[in-house]
Amino acid sequence: MHKKGLVFMSEKVKKIVMDFIWITIGTLLLTLSLDLFLIPNQIAPGGVSGLAIVLNYILKLRTYKSSSVP
Repeated sequence: MHKKGLVFMSEKVKKIVMDFIWITIGTLLLTLSLDLFLIPNQIAPGGVSGLAIVLNYILKLRTYKSSSVP
């Protein structure tokens, strides 16, 4: 009668939950790459994050860590 796994969730809800999990993992990886590699080595990637890094160095703004990972 019941499928194994998430019994009470429809397929649409399962897809939304999995999309949310993958977006969260991707955001975490992006944050780690910025905080641990790109910003300390003054490497500016393309896009809005690269523009923000360049403006940060030009304007010498005080920044805070965007993640709580030590």
